[in-house]
Amino acid sequence: EVKRRLPPGQKNVYEEAMELGKNHCKKYLEKLRSINPPCVPFFGMYLTNIMHIEVGNLDSLLPHNLVNFSKRRKVAEITGEIQQYQNQAYCLQVEPSIRHFLETLNPFEGLQDGEINNYLYNKSTEIEPRNIKKHINKERRWPHLSLKSPGIKTRTSRTVPNPLPNIFYPRDSNTDGGDDTPHLLTPPTPSTPCTPPANTTPTASTATTTAAANNNNNNMTS
Repeated sequence: EVKRRLPPGQKNVYEEAMELGKNHCKKYLEKLRSINPPCVPFFGMYLTNIMHIEVGNLDSLLPHNLVNFSKRRKVAEITGEIQQYQNQAYCLQVEPSIRHFLETLNPFEGLQDGEINNYLYNKSTEIEPRNIKKHINKERRWPHLSLKSPGIKTRTSRTVPNPLPNIFYPRDSNTDGGDDTPHLLTPPTPSTPCTPPANTTPTASTATTTAAANNNNNNMTS
């Protein structure tokens, strides 16, 4: 029900995030290896791979009861990759008050793990009941607060310039065999400088050449 009520932009982001987990997180791994650390990868992926290695490979090779070093190497490769991300730390300063708040946070005081899971499940079904065809509108818990999603910033933001538009120059149909389709071209580079040379004073040789040319033109016209 919640997914159907999402705006198109947020729904596309959700679908792209779902694609990252398909085919054994293939796209996620490609994305992870294309970025520069530091980063915090999804740890559950590594635990799943280690579990498959532990379950699908024997500790010892029969019949001589030899140690299966291939299994250990595979696990070591995964733990080594985890340690590489751990070694690249963020340049962040510790905020003691926030750390103390998170370390001492106890929202379910006196409850066991099973009781907490049951409470969260019941609260989830209360907020979004299962197998319903019509959404139930309820009153807001904090109606006096303006709680709005910040949304997704588009490229029209002031901090992000828009891309330059493409310039299309139509080709001459006489030179290109009658093709009138516009093609994406770049403006031609001028072959001559746009500024005059530094020395524009006529020299003696230049004046002599100019005078001779003028005499020839006068003789031809006469």
